[in-house]
Amino acid sequence: MQKLKILIAKSSEFLKNLGNQHASGNQHNNALRAINSNSPPQPIMHDDDFANFTISPHSTHQQSQLNQLNEFNAMPVQIYPRPTRSEPQSQAQWLTYDASLTIQGRTIRKGLIYHTWSMPRSRRFTIEPSLLINNMGVSGHTNFTVSSQNVYQDDTLGYWPSYVELSPQCKGVYLDWLASKRDYPNMPIGYVFIYFYGLEYRIITNLENDNVSIDEFAQIYEEVERLLAIYSHNQSFKYYATNFLTLMQFSRPHLFSVDESEDDENMNAESFRFELAKTVVEKRPIPASLALAWLKFSENYSLKTPARRCETEFKQLFNHRYQQAFGRGLEVSENKTRLKFDYRPASRLMQSVNINVGDLPDPSRLTTPVKRLAEIADDCTELLNPLSRYLAKEGSQRTDLSALLLMPEELIDANQQPILRKFCQWAQQMIEEQEGLVWVSDFWDHVGRDLPQTLGKKDFDFMHAIANKAGFAIAPDVNLHQQKLKTDGYIVLYQPMPDFIKPSTTFNQVVVMLRIGALVAVNDNQVSEKEVLTVVSLIDQQQRLTDNEKMSLRAYLLWQLNTPNNAQGLKSRLTALPTNALNIVKRYILRIAMAEGQVDNAKIKRLEKLYTSLGFDKSQLTSDIHQMQTNTSGSAETTLNEQAKMPQAGVINQDVLAKHEQDTLHAQTLLAQIFASQDSEEAIPQPESTSKPLHANQTYNANGLESSYEQLFQQLITKEKWSYEEFTELCRPANMMPDAVIEVLNDWAYDSVDAPVIDAEEMIYIDFEIVEELQALLH
Repeated sequence: MQKLKILIAKSSEFLKNLGNQHASGNQHNNALRAINSNSPPQPIMHDDDFANFTISPHSTHQQSQLNQLNEFNAMPVQIYPRPTRSEPQSQAQWLTYDASLTIQGRTIRKGLIYHTWSMPRSRRFTIEPSLLINNMGVSGHTNFTVSSQNVYQDDTLGYWPSYVELSPQCKGVYLDWLASKRDYPNMPIGYVFIYFYGLEYRIITNLENDNVSIDEFAQIYEEVERLLAIYSHNQSFKYYATNFLTLMQFSRPHLFSVDESEDDENMNAESFRFELAKTVVEKRPIPASLALAWLKFSENYSLKTPARRCETEFKQLFNHRYQQAFGRGLEVSENKTRLKFDYRPASRLMQSVNINVGDLPDPSRLTTPVKRLAEIADDCTELLNPLSRYLAKEGSQRTDLSALLLMPEELIDANQQPILRKFCQWAQQMIEEQEGLVWVSDFWDHVGRDLPQTLGKKDFDFMHAIANKAGFAIAPDVNLHQQKLKTDGYIVLYQPMPDFIKPSTTFNQVVVMLRIGALVAVNDNQVSEKEVLTVVSLIDQQQRLTDNEKMSLRAYLLWQLNTPNNAQGLKSRLTALPTNALNIVKRYILRIAMAEGQVDNAKIKRLEKLYTSLGFDKSQLTSDIHQMQTNTSGSAETTLNEQAKMPQAGVINQDVLAKHEQDTLHAQTLLAQIFASQDSEEAIPQPESTSKPLHANQTYNANGLESSYEQLFQQLITKEKWSYEEFTELCRPANMMPDAVIEVLNDWAYDSVDAPVIDAEEMIYIDFEIVEELQALLH
């Protein structure tokens, strides 16, 4: 958001440019002024409505001291609303920023406070709440250190605290805080409010005059900003302090400039309305930060849980989507409704203040822009929902790798994420040095996770997710190659093109043939270059494959060549092929086996073993080899062109195998079906079942929750928070253990909506957002 920064008037040139509109001829200088209430008073001014005070000897020039005295702008503390008849305020005065005060043994070295010598003659409840009264007794001393946790307070520090009403102990604590840096974070907020009342009173009672100079105005503004930075954790103080800053901005708008480089985290509804009005009047596009504030403060839209829980990510995502939708920003025309601003003071003694902001429209009342912005916000909310649910879990953090994997893609910058940056460097090195071939265990080491004992579906999904976030892919991919990994095995990393691979029929068929080809190539435990090239040629010849598909298939082949493989499960399935398809598979096997041009007895024995494992008749191996040799060298007419027609590309290359086109297509289809069926039964890991065993004496709803648990669930959701004792009593009639109930209901919630419904800490919390989703499933 465009942050308003005050311009502190220091130079005469700046004052001249302002036309001396708010600059008094008696501007402050930097000399230190002090008031010593313990020393005998030496009256310089005699007026019942002004304070008697002395100047401490910090300057050698008495005339300079007198000039400084005039600059105090010492005002009588006006009771607001004013009493019906004039009543002196017993020497009350305002101490400016660089004034010091000694009171009850404490030296307060920074002013911005009201002070008087003795109790005013007014009734106690009409005395300005921040007014320090010197002759009122105090007790104790408080040393504000980082290690101290508890600060004394009692019932006298009430909802609307006042210094005069404080107990002696509380008065001592407050004076000690004023004498400190006034930045102790654990300070009870009532003390801070007493101090704030004085700042508020000083500005409001001088809105219509120039008694508060530009320097003093800036000092008060910056002091409230400083307090807000320390105590904004208290929502009440944040509300009043933010509104007060807005009041100050509205009262002297010429002192503020717009800093578009910063977002104002403390923007409130009023400052938003003012900023929006100015933007519209100046015919500027609405920036993304102001558009988001429009949604935040709109009466017609509420940010949902993911937007609040993932505030930073939501802001980034909204800004990105907003720019895509509106470019430089949404343009809004002026409306007829005029802007008004009413300030409600924090102090109980002051009435509401109406500020005239000029003839400005109030476009915040428009509904059409909010509807357009809400569409973007809803899309962003939906994208952040998985991350929001993860962060709702106990112990989860944004820096968790699991949280990173749930981040929307457009928010991921691998170079900005330490763990991704480390992974990218390692993966790139492995691709350059080892063609991406790495141990599974090394992968887990480089993502900072312990290697699971066995790899399940969730583990595979995690591996692919982290690789994809970093811009890499893994072979084998369960969804593409229908193969599973082992903890002691390899994977192959590669960098795919941006487009997503949706497996084509040709892709699936080549996967099948690569698997058979790799099985042949590693049959003798010595993979030759020619054998590999023969199998690779199967990929290169496929014109229907995309570059991404070919890249994936090469990585998959590399993995197959380095992974122990066998023909287990193929025998029964291959027997389902017709004779012509079986012959095609045989010729493909022999083409790879004979790639080096020779077949010795040792290789024949290994091929016989392979034939047997695949369900082929090994007695036919010799004749099959002879037929291949005859086709390649039997006559002079057998040239390289004839050899090219041999089934080196298996059943995929239709030009080469035109003579057997129909049989080949049929064989390809059958092979793809066979291997897909085999992998679904043997290779693809299935999710671990979390459902409970069904028993004859139990009844279950349609979503798998046993009826007695559902009844307990309905009782639980009658309120949002339970003590553990209450929860135990609730479970007792059903003879259920509380921890078991939590586990069952959360497991059911995870299975149904992928999020827990119960948060068990010192109290038992029910997540009503999840309850709504579960209730929709139950009915």
